[in-house]
Amino acid sequence: MSPKQDRSRETETAIVRAAMKLATDRSSSEITIRDICAEAGVSVGAFYHHFSSRQELYHRSFENFDRELSQYMVYFKQQKPPLETLTELLLFQTSFSVREIGSAARYYFIAILSDTTHTYVDPSRLYYQSVHACVRRLAEANQLRADCAPDSIAELCILFVRGSLIDWCLHNQSYDVVDRVRSSLPVLYRGFLENPPN
Repeated sequence: MSPKQDRSRETETAIVRAAMKLATDRSSSEITIRDICAEAGVSVGAFYHHFSSRQELYHRSFENFDRELSQYMVYFKQQKPPLETLTELLLFQTSFSVREIGSAARYYFIAILSDTTHTYVDPSRLYYQSVHACVRRLAEANQLRADCAPDSIAELCILFVRGSLIDWCLHNQSYDVVDRVRSSLPVLYRGFLENPPN
């Protein structure tokens, strides 16, 4: 990546982080583009160079996740056991959401729910494809119960993490959602694995 591309990526990241920071104190509908630019230390022109609207700004965070996951998938290619890989992937999604969105998470979900054109649940996203691939590997290794369809189980795992993040928002982020997901995964796994871990 060239120095110019690096600067462009840094500016984009600064704008996203500024919007998320402002959303911890105010409703996203009260935050103007000028507010975001002032917080990020960039011009309004720089904002529109990177984003066409506030809504696109929220959507771009999905791309940031997929970009980080793409880099992280190199680690997954070491062919760890499928259950270990699935666990790491689900925890990666949870911890990324906490780190990147943090206390602005509730506004993030409000923005998604208020825009029918969002791509949050696009099945072509790397995260969804990766979860499905992990569960297929479980099935191929005969670790999935025979009465469980791999695609349904993959969707259940994705839903579990999404639901956990929304519950965390409903409780005003009053608990460690990463620890909660980590400690709950064995319970989830008992529902579909032949020999679930203790």
